[in-house]
Amino acid sequence: MQDTLDYLTEEPRIAGSKRNKEVAEYLKDKYLSLGYDTKTGEHRFMGWELVEDPSFSFLKPQKKKATATQMIWSGSTKGKLKGKLVHSGTQLTFEAYPFRKYSIIGKTGKEQAYVLTRPDMVWLQSLTGAMDNTPCCLIDTQSCKKIEQWQKENKEIEAEFSIKTRYRPCSLLRNIIATKKGKSAKELIICAHYDSTPGSPGANDNASGTLALLKLAEKLSKKKFSHTIRLISFDAEEWNKQGAYMYVEKRRQKLTENKTHLKTKTAKYLKKQTSLDNIKAVINIDTIGAGKTIYCISSKKHAASVKSTAKKLRKNIELRVGYNAPQFDGWPFHTEGIPVIHFGVYPYDYFHTPADTKEKIDPKFIGDVAELIEKIIDNLDND
Repeated sequence: MQDTLDYLTEEPRIAGSKRNKEVAEYLKDKYLSLGYDTKTGEHRFMGWELVEDPSFSFLKPQKKKATATQMIWSGSTKGKLKGKLVHSGTQLTFEAYPFRKYSIIGKTGKEQAYVLTRPDMVWLQSLTGAMDNTPCCLIDTQSCKKIEQWQKENKEIEAEFSIKTRYRPCSLLRNIIATKKGKSAKELIICAHYDSTPGSPGANDNASGTLALLKLAEKLSKKKFSHTIRLISFDAEEWNKQGAYMYVEKRRQKLTENKTHLKTKTAKYLKKQTSLDNIKAVINIDTIGAGKTIYCISSKKHAASVKSTAKKLRKNIELRVGYNAPQFDGWPFHTEGIPVIHFGVYPYDYFHTPADTKEKIDPKFIGDVAELIEKIIDNLDND
């Protein structure tokens, strides 16, 4: 496990990058060595990279530099732009976190850029509207509180901001799909994303989930199942879950093609083989390597089973019934009506930062979650 953790966290695994491709090949080889029928699902997407770090400073009512973090999908400024800082509502990032939004208004009265901030947290975020080309960034929590203070004092706020980025329209994301056929057309999907955010080695988010998935792959390869077992290493979770969304869409398209072109008994058979309805459950693993408490978000259908399984194994988990927010790679499946079971560990202060390093990973969490998921898979297969 340690060798794989060392390898995965050597540098960021950004979707569409050369390093990301190398990691995808590494994972594919791991699955193949365990005897899985393994394929790579490649999809084109609009990639993005940071060329020059964002810089943000207050000019009025006090000259003060803020700590700026890039937003994924930000456009570039033409050098430094200056203007009034005006509150312009709330912005949701891709995991449904609400941020205060402030626009930088130029002399013409038009919005030139905007910044997002909260008084309680800051880490790299991705916008829900991926192709919004407006230059933007996040600023630190103390700066948020400073803005709040100046607003209460009715003081005019001016700021300057710069960032340089590049869009990469022909980037590839790669989902690694390992399959162990069962007797039934019904299937269980176990997944974890392997990409990380720019600038972060992504040890907890999500090398930890990737390690658990590989640990499960080894154990499940030695067992027989009635259901088809599909292990998926998703790419581009940090880019609005594009890897998972594209996998789901691909299966939906395949079903539509069969229904359109084959109006026979064969079509009905193929529908059974390709429909998303074949998926009995999706178990997603994300950020399980550090923290204090293992938590599980479970669809109502499988919540009781998860609870009883954890009790039998004497695993203390916090169970949350109902998948109610667009979080993690389970969400695209949930929107199709597919039951989802998601595992994570909290609290953790280093998401999406350079400090998400391998030294913070506790192998015990990974082992405990993998053991619990293995038993849940056995129960679902026998149900």
